[in-house]
Amino acid sequence: MNETIRRIVIRLLTLVLLSACAAPNGEITDKLTSAYLCAPGWMCYEDLKYGFALAYPAEWQVAITIDEEASDGLTIIRRHSFTGPQGALDVDIWPIFEPDLKGWLEKHSAVGGADLYPVLEPNARVAGRPAVAFIGDLTTPLPMFTVFVSKGKYVYRLWFTLTCDEEEVEIIRRLLDSFRFSTRPVPAEIPPDVWGDVQRAFKPPRCER
Repeated sequence: MNETIRRIVIRLLTLVLLSACAAPNGEITDKLTSAYLCAPGWMCYEDLKYGFALAYPAEWQVAITIDEEASDGLTIIRRHSFTGPQGALDVDIWPIFEPDLKGWLEKHSAVGGADLYPVLEPNARVAGRPAVAFIGDLTTPLPMFTVFVSKGKYVYRLWFTLTCDEEEVEIIRRLLDSFRFSTRPVPAEIPPDVWGDVQRAFKPPRCER
């Protein structure tokens, strides 16, 4: 089996297994449910208050590192931090007061600076919804791969810290494919040039072998 076919098979198996990943009951609470297995070596994680779920490597640690009751729309109201030996992911959540993701990004760009939001138009799809994906400066020690997606009253940022462990590339792919707002995961669609930059982030000269 060549590498391309192997990756396709892994992604299909992951999606099949993740489709069975659901909260143990239908109770709507502020609690997080992460103690049940959703795929071999992966755990299922769900925030019932803010309405998203994903799968993450079982050996990674998970914590809520920001939890605020209110926001002006510019301040994060919740951050879920996933950290492991291969890398890290923060899922940040803001309330959205603009009519769409582009309007929200334009407002944040005006406040935080265009260098922090180099892409404003949706160029990807995550969880079956329009998304914005871009990668930061590859010359920095730990560049960031950023994905913004919105649904309903909230904007979600998947913020990946890129290490030099090439295992993280496949982990990022599976995290993106598993992220969802419904019971059925939808494979993420990342622009080839952006995904190519993510893969190059793990190669020389940035990462020497």
